[in-house]
Amino acid sequence: MNVKMIRYIISKMMGAEGLLMLLPMMVGIIYGEHTSVYFLITAAILTAIYLLFGRKCPENMTIYAKEGLIIVATAWIFWSLAGAVKVFQAMWMLFLKQYPDLRRQVLRS
Repeated sequence: MNVKMIRYIISKMMGAEGLLMLLPMMVGIIYGEHTSVYFLITAAILTAIYLLFGRKCPENMTIYAKEGLIIVATAWIFWSLAGAVKVFQAMWMLFLKQYPDLRRQVLRS
């Protein structure tokens, strides 16, 4: 199994998603929304994944059905997790707004 090629393709896909996350971030900035920061954080994480794993092209570029299925399944899982990051960030900030004492404790530490 060509693990280097799987890692390369997955990281390229994460880099493309990171770039696409910049579009809703810019729209949020244009409309003055404070939630556009969550898109920036997610885009930065995805871009870092791309920069770590997707820049060097592997020597063996052949993939077969097994690698293709692994790439598709892993991409769906990573895309779901990347989409969930924004939701969890927003929920955490709402939680801290509802409980100001906890917010002070989190900011102190």
